[in-house]
Amino acid sequence: MWTASRHGADTDWTALAARQVVSPVLWERSVRTLTAELGCDRIIEIGPGQMLTGMVRRIVPEVDMVPVSTPDALAELLARWSG
Repeated sequence: MWTASRHGADTDWTALAARQVVSPVLWERSVRTLTAELGCDRIIEIGPGQMLTGMVRRIVPEVDMVPVSTPDALAELLARWSG
């Protein structure tokens, strides 16, 4: 099962995780599943750099990408979104 789709509660998570370690990454399909199928309009990249942010913007430029590279930046983002 090589998919970039969502998985439910009945998924064999152990087998899926093992397959993901040795399988190709379906990056573009995964991003399109998040945005088109699941309706995600904001993606947060946590960690140093903005590599994933750039890759996602090339696939779906209309998505709001939020890179967060430090614990302080994450705290600020959470404070802003919590009201």
